Amino acid sequence: MHRPPPPPLRHSRPVLEVLILTLERLCVELDPGELSFIWKCLLEKIIESLTNENSIHLTRLLALLTSILQNDYLGKITEIEPLVKHLHQLVETFVVHLPTMKKMDLHSEVIEKVLQLILCVIGCLSDSKNMPALLLVSVLWESVFNIRSRSLLTFLRDLLMKDTSIYHVFGTNIMCAFTNLIDIYDEEVMYIMMKVLMELINAIDKLLIVESKAGLQQDTWYCLLGAALRSYNKLVSRRAIDHEESAMFKFLDLAKRYKLSPQILSAVADILDSVSCALPRKCQCYAWYPEDSKGGDEMSKTCWASSKSHQLELLTVKHVIHLL
Repeated sequence: MHRPPPPPLRHSRPVLEVLILTLERLCVELDPGELSFIWKCLLEKIIESLTNENSIHLTRLLALLTSILQNDYLGKITEIEPLVKHLHQLVETFVVHLPTMKKMDLHSEVIEKVLQLILCVIGCLSDSKNMPALLLVSVLWESVFNIRSRSLLTFLRDLLMKDTSIYHVFGTNIMCAFTNLIDIYDEEVMYIMMKVLMELINAIDKLLIVESKAGLQQDTWYCLLGAALRSYNKLVSRRAIDHEESAMFKFLDLAKRYKLSPQILSAVADILDSVSCALPRKCQCYAWYPEDSKGGDEMSKTCWASSKSHQLELLTVKHVIHLL
C-alpha cells in the first residue's frame, strides 16, 4: 500500500513540539537502560530516513535528538560513540556528497539541524573534558567548516561562545571557515572575528592578573596579547571599521597596566596612531579624554602626537600612561 507523502515541516511543527515535550518528560522519568533503548531506536530511525532519502522525516528526528542533547540528558546514556558515527554519516551525506543527492529538496533545513546536533555533541564532549573525542571529531567533521551558508555563521558564533578549550581544538577549522565566508558575508564575519579577538584579549588580560604572582611565564603571554592587539587593529583598519569606544578605553587600560611590556605598548601605540589618522585634525586632541579629566589636555595632545619613529611612538604612549 502506497503511503502518502508527509506534510510539509512547517505544518507538522505543533505535533513535533508535543513529541519533543513528551520525549523530554520520558528522559526525566526513565532509568538509563530504558532511555538507552529509546535512544537506540531513534538512531535507527534516523539512519532509515537517511537511507530512504526522506529529508522531512529526517529533519523531525534530528530535532528530537537535538532536544535530548540540549537538555543535558546525554549523561543518562553512556554510549556516545554510535551518535558520533551516525552524525559522521550525516555529514558525509549532506555536506561532502550533497551535489549527488537529487531528491533532498529540503537539504538546507537538514544541514541546519545537523549543525545544531554537532554543536550539542561538541558541547557535551567539552563539558566532560573528553579531549581525545574532541580531537577526533575535529578531523571527522572538518568538511562542515567548508559550508558556505548563513547557517554556518550561526554555528560558528555559538561554537565560539562555548568553553575556550574548544577554540584550541577547532581553531584552524574556524579560521578556514571565516576565510571561505568573508567574501559572501563580509560584515557578519568581521563582527564575529572582532568579537573573538576581544574575547581573547580579555582572557589573556584576566589570566595575567590572576596569575601575576604564580610564576607565570609572563613574557610569552605579553607577546600573545600584543599579537592579538595588532591583529585587532589590522582587522579594523583594513575594513575601515570604527573602533568601539569601550575597546579604546580597554586598550588604554592595558597600556597602563602593562607599561613595562614593549610588545603591548607598541600594539596600543599602533592602534592610537591608526585612530588618529582616521580622525579629522580638529578632533584628534580630544577624542578619548573629557576636558575635565586630570591632565586631559596635555594627555590628549601627547597621545595623538605624530611619531617619526617606532621608539618615539613607544615613548609617547609611556608618557600618556604616567599621566593617567
